Amino acid sequence: MIDPPKRPFSHPDRAHDCEDALEEDDFALLARGRLASHEDFQALAKRAQAAGWMPEEIAAALVALAQKYVRAARSDTMVHEPLPGVRPEGPA
Repeated sequence: MIDPPKRPFSHPDRAHDCEDALEEDDFALLARGRLASHEDFQALAKRAQAAGWMPEEIAAALVALAQKYVRAARSDTMVHEPLPGVRPEGPA
């Protein structure tokens, strides 16, 4: 279950609150080493919207959480090959 917003839309910490709410939900799939599918993201977004979050803040939170996951995956596994679908960083 996703926690609903507790602050008004204009509050500067609301974006962080949305990210926290989504991360505490089923986004733990990523923490268990399973790459989320398109359907996982859609279902998470629908649950967040039903909890009262705006589509724009949901999208921003999903991007932030995906970036966090990629950074963690790279540092935890000392990846020497790029993750599927992720372009390596650094000079080309």
